Amino acid sequence: MHARHDRQRGISLVEAMVALAVMAFGTLAVLGVQTTLRVNGDLAKQRNEAVRIAQEAMEQVRAIFVLADYQALLDGTTTDAVAGYAASNTTYQITRTIKDTDAEAPALPARRKTVVVEVTWLDRADAQQSVLLTSVVQGAEPALAGSLAVPADMAVVRNPGGRNPVIPQGAVNQGDGTSRYNPPGGGGIGWVFNNQSGLITKRCTDITAESCVDFSARLLSGYVRFATFTAGGGAPAGIDSESPLGLWEPVAVEVEQTLPAAQAGTVACFGEMLLSTAAEVYYCAVPVGVESAWSGQARLVLPDAQAFDAEDAVSPDRRRVCRYTPVRDCQPAVGSIVWGAPGSTLSCSGASPTPSRLMLNADHPIDYVGAKASLTNQNFLVIRAGDGTNAYECPPDGPSAYQNSNTWKHQPSS
Repeated sequence: MHARHDRQRGISLVEAMVALAVMAFGTLAVLGVQTTLRVNGDLAKQRNEAVRIAQEAMEQVRAIFVLADYQALLDGTTTDAVAGYAASNTTYQITRTIKDTDAEAPALPARRKTVVVEVTWLDRADAQQSVLLTSVVQGAEPALAGSLAVPADMAVVRNPGGRNPVIPQGAVNQGDGTSRYNPPGGGGIGWVFNNQSGLITKRCTDITAESCVDFSARLLSGYVRFATFTAGGGAPAGIDSESPLGLWEPVAVEVEQTLPAAQAGTVACFGEMLLSTAAEVYYCAVPVGVESAWSGQARLVLPDAQAFDAEDAVSPDRRRVCRYTPVRDCQPAVGSIVWGAPGSTLSCSGASPTPSRLMLNADHPIDYVGAKASLTNQNFLVIRAGDGTNAYECPPDGPSAYQNSNTWKHQPSS
């Protein structure tokens, strides 16, 4: 007969305690993860709010509607406190720092400023957090922000019709990489342009292709406007250079070419009156040498050959010719001297002019020097010489902030 043994059932106290400890550690780990997630979520929410505040502060600085707003951005640091929003649980500090970064010419008014916006706050652990945004504000007229940007090398942005923009719009594309233009008043004379370079490569004497011969030249063109009537009835002012009032007068443009020596002489130009504006448009093909450059002067020829013989002429029947140019009161050597001060009327009067910018051939100087590109918008303004007693000066820039209508003496020259 076998002895009966009872089978052991249940767990021991030690096993229960071990299981309880394992479960406790797991619970603590889960609680730790939840706490970390909650802290990180709270910090992310605060950071998103800080970014939004920083962006709003940056846009307030960048909200420039006129150039005076830009000039009012003074160098320095300002700090503001922003109360917590309804969905936030902290207080933010906004620090704006504005500094002039135009280190290329520190003596001149700034053309750009760096804006730094920093938003700081304390999180739940009383640790300081921050968000930093940096931007640059350009010192340019905001109304011009929609204009096309011009590359730094002054290359063209777009080629209308796939041609160099100096080629007159009326030129006929010949389908072989060239375009032909018959200038108004040319009596059938035509010029053949290279579509890519804008260089005049042939000169034609009539409409047939057989009449064209090789001819290397650069185009010089522009307008002649008349301010012989003035808005105030007296000496011409800035409004008269900007919006000239005057009847068209029969004028001609010619170029007194000095270089290359082989082409030196008088180059006749062609043009016609524009009925819509009472102005005259002119076109000149100036011969160039092996370096594709020329030097000389562009001058107006009026019916009265004595119109330019005395700078102190005062008769209202006489005429004075002004040229549109950003540089007044001087005639520096082209491309070699820097003059004037940005933000004011450019001037090189006095023995020690303040550096500002180069006077280029495109600025319409009296003397073109080594012009290696076609020049357009080389414009003149014809005014009365005086009122019979006083000689009239060429008018300065007009009131519009969107164009430079400065003029200066051209004939007689300064």
